[in-house]
Amino acid sequence: MCDVASQTAGQSVLAHASTSAVAHRRTWAPAYRPTTGHLHAPEVRGSALGARESPVRARSDTLVTDCTQMPDWCSRILECMDTPVPSPTREAILDAADRLLGRLGFKKTTLDDLARESGVGRRTIYLHFAGKEEVALASIDRVVERLCARLEALASSDLSAAARLRAMLVERVLFRIDSVRGYYHGLDELFAVLRAAYMERRERYFASESELFARVLREGKKSGELSVRDPEALARALLLATNSLLPYSLSPRELGARTAVQRDVETLADCLLDGLVARPNVRRVSTKRARALSKR
Repeated sequence: MCDVASQTAGQSVLAHASTSAVAHRRTWAPAYRPTTGHLHAPEVRGSALGARESPVRARSDTLVTDCTQMPDWCSRILECMDTPVPSPTREAILDAADRLLGRLGFKKTTLDDLARESGVGRRTIYLHFAGKEEVALASIDRVVERLCARLEALASSDLSAAARLRAMLVERVLFRIDSVRGYYHGLDELFAVLRAAYMERRERYFASESELFARVLREGKKSGELSVRDPEALARALLLATNSLLPYSLSPRELGARTAVQRDVETLADCLLDGLVARPNVRRVSTKRARALSKR
């Protein structure tokens, strides 16, 4: 997930390149390509930086992706550039898709339905999305992007590490439940159609969440509040432990019982974190020793 500072830095780099181009009577400026929803750069005729070759290759048919000669934070900037640029029209299409998924389901929803519901033409939809499947996947992406913003806020709060982790575990489940409340009856149908594409994205979703959890675990370990050996591995384990309560793992009946899901995730979070809180005078058994004892 891209932060505001990285986006601002990226804009500054692009603006500098554009200014240099004008000074050399060249035109170099990023352009938003509606077809993909990404920032592109028009072709540069000659080097905008004079005799020295520009470290950023700009072609009209590709994303700006070569940053081998750029500073370390270049990849962070380009990650932001490779993210669809939010626009009122794009958001309106995604909002309409969420409503239609609840009323008609994924299979029965057509692009004509989507155009009428969002108040735009079919051509406009194609300017932002390749088709109905991409609209649905973008809707899922948006849920995760908003969730990561919530998790970031919790991770940056002044609560104790254990309290932050507990709140984050509960949030990652309930936020998803609340986000699909309008169409949870059609989730099975949706995932049946989009499963392959969704599974490719899911690892990226979990990687973003895992890094936030690992950050809090590292802070808790450093302060002595938590007893943690491998923050990154443990962060992954915390996610896997609560994945069974995410929408795609629950039946429509379970998804409709939010109070029960909340109780379950809070109980699970308490159990998971109880073993992490550092306690004085408590001798912990190593994993190797525990395995040896279990074989007796």
